Amino acid sequence: MKSFLAIVMTAFMLTACQGSNPAQEELLSYLNKDIKPLAGIEEEVIGEYNSVSGDNYQDDEVMHDKLVNVIRPKYASFLTALEKIKPATPEVRALHEQYIDAATEQSHAMDEIVTALEEQDSSKMNAANQKLDSARKKFREFNNKLEDTAKQLDVELGADKKDKAA
Repeated sequence: MKSFLAIVMTAFMLTACQGSNPAQEELLSYLNKDIKPLAGIEEEVIGEYNSVSGDNYQDDEVMHDKLVNVIRPKYASFLTALEKIKPATPEVRALHEQYIDAATEQSHAMDEIVTALEEQDSSKMNAANQKLDSARKKFREFNNKLEDTAKQLDVELGADKKDKAA
């Protein structure tokens, strides 16, 4: 599981390329003021999950403990903060709802992993992993929609990435 918000926000200098309009201004504000501060929380949660999954998996007990006591509470706080954001323009509102949908599905997948671990049920674990895959797909769709919306609104994403690549 990757931190999709962190991927979106890493090294992003968001700028309007020409004249401004309400949707353009809101997209800039949404990403710079609303979402960017949440990137650290999401990145931390995903780092915690990665520390007990995949190549870092130790055993079910360690994973269960980390999910119940660290990951899920932090992710719940992240979701609460995300849901408090109320964009006004239709373009940004649609984008934000797509992000909430992906994050909520990821949260539900984590809940299902906990249940699968508690019940030692491999079919439930498979279903939870499929839900994680679905959430990843939704995050990719969000990222694509973000790029499309930014292009439509003449907002440049990642303006300083070119500088870092040099």
